[in-house]
Amino acid sequence: MKLGTALAIIGRQRHITGQPFNAALLCGFTPLHLATFLRAHLSERHPGRPIVFHTGLFDDLVGSLLGIEEQTLDAVFVAVEWSDLDPRLGLRRLGGWSPRSLGDVVAGLATRLDQIASSLTRAGQKTAIAVSLPTLPLVPISHAAGYQDDLFALDVRAHVAEFARRVARSRGIRVLGQQRLHRLSPLASRHDVGMDLQAAFPYSRTHAAHLAELLVSLACPPAAKKGLITDLDDTLWRGIVGEVGPAGVTWDIDNHSQIHGLYQQLLAALGAAGVLLAVASKNHPDLVSQALGRDDALVSADTFFPIEAGWGPKSEAVARILATWNVSADSVLFVDDSAMELDEVATAHPDLECVRFPTGDAAGFYALMETLRDRLGKPTVGEEDALRLDSIRSGESLRRELGQRGAPSERFLADMQSALTLDFTKNADRDRPLALINKTNQFNLNGRRFSESAWADYLTRAETRTLTVSYRDKYGQLGIIATMAFRVIAGPAEAGAAAGPSRDDRAPGHLCIDTWVMSCRAFARRIEHRCLEQLFERFDVARITFDYQETERNGPLQSFLAGLIGDLRGRDSYSLGRDEFLAKLPPLYSAVEECSHG
Repeated sequence: MKLGTALAIIGRQRHITGQPFNAALLCGFTPLHLATFLRAHLSERHPGRPIVFHTGLFDDLVGSLLGIEEQTLDAVFVAVEWSDLDPRLGLRRLGGWSPRSLGDVVAGLATRLDQIASSLTRAGQKTAIAVSLPTLPLVPISHAAGYQDDLFALDVRAHVAEFARRVARSRGIRVLGQQRLHRLSPLASRHDVGMDLQAAFPYSRTHAAHLAELLVSLACPPAAKKGLITDLDDTLWRGIVGEVGPAGVTWDIDNHSQIHGLYQQLLAALGAAGVLLAVASKNHPDLVSQALGRDDALVSADTFFPIEAGWGPKSEAVARILATWNVSADSVLFVDDSAMELDEVATAHPDLECVRFPTGDAAGFYALMETLRDRLGKPTVGEEDALRLDSIRSGESLRRELGQRGAPSERFLADMQSALTLDFTKNADRDRPLALINKTNQFNLNGRRFSESAWADYLTRAETRTLTVSYRDKYGQLGIIATMAFRVIAGPAEAGAAAGPSRDDRAPGHLCIDTWVMSCRAFARRIEHRCLEQLFERFDVARITFDYQETERNGPLQSFLAGLIGDLRGRDSYSLGRDEFLAKLPPLYSAVEECSHG
């Protein structure tokens, strides 16, 4: 991004009204162009929100960090440079560069970095913080020649590396990837010495632009894709299995097909991290089964579900896979070596991201690996990720039942041996509820998303409550599949509840649901009915009010709510009384358990 482009983007956003996005840049130098590029990228990432941008104290990074601990911010960007750790590692102070001073510089680093880490850790408890480690070359303070990494340089970098390891373990803190920054912004082009001396801004414009783009991606990452659909011939392996047979396709270095083996290896890793994987291939199913079942395969056939092998259009195979997964096309990647097949699928599924496998192009394949990691990567891998594919497989019986009857039979539901575990503990340290809120579309009360700081702020309010729901049945565990955030207005049941819905959510006997999401993996099990039943029962309220808003994708939620309270069109309030709910409540078969966290 050029500076003029960034200024134009900011200018177009000046008249936007609405909920502001509050961000801060903390650095020891003058923010100047880095702040401009950050604001521009934030404006592009949040086009409907005015960007309110704060900057810290000049030449006092630690003081700036202390100043944000009590603020509510959606994102904080921290750019640490060498001069923040010791003025002698910068150009703007004259303090002596004798060999005797080197030990003193190293000795002071631990104390300074500990101060920064402690402040970052406290601030990260309530907001997302993107941290860049020193990006500029070390000034020639050492007595060694520049082509030698002496003990001084190694000790300095070791202290910074240990600092990065410490803060990366802390909640809310994400450390910028140096490898990506090195590729986009070569070290030799980063430092603008003239601007550093004249204006206390040490970066070239190009480096500031790249750094800002990566920092915004780090603090406000795009939603990760949920799944990948892959072709087989000349993609998962080299060769056409229908021509050379299952034993003739290759994926190793001896046969000049190592990139296909690496692709298999990457898919296996993605599957283990909870990414959904499926196959769409124009092939005979028996040949596909034999090739995937080879002992030397680097990805198990069981990693893929479903496997669509046949001779029909791949767009139809993709449609069946999306239906099986019950996810939208814009949450999925399709990888194929054929430009024609990619175009055919893209025409039928315009929201699907189609990526060409660069057969025969080693450098192009390496770029593809990075693309897949960027689109499908996640900061951490938890128990819920490991359950995702198993839960889809285990739901096959339910899908067959739904396909035959349109709805599961009472006997089928009664025989599922289902159980819900309810957790009413408010805990901002748990990542899954917020992740579920921010990525769920179909069963979503209003489409509202929360930043980490906004979610933490919501949970600190005395009147708020949360409910997190886990599910299991005889087919397996689904893990955490639903989250509610609500407020309980204490008091006796509202005397006038029978008169109809009320917008006065301060009235006694009310429970007001602000956010409610449920994974599509849990549909058709009456979990949503059980959740409402438990709220009425546990909190003894006469009425539940829903902060409902129609979105482009929350059709399943709309249908559920309309079935309880009637036509949703034209209303300015959405409310359900206890008696009204009980009169429409279908039989519920799931057992209910409750747990809490200390």
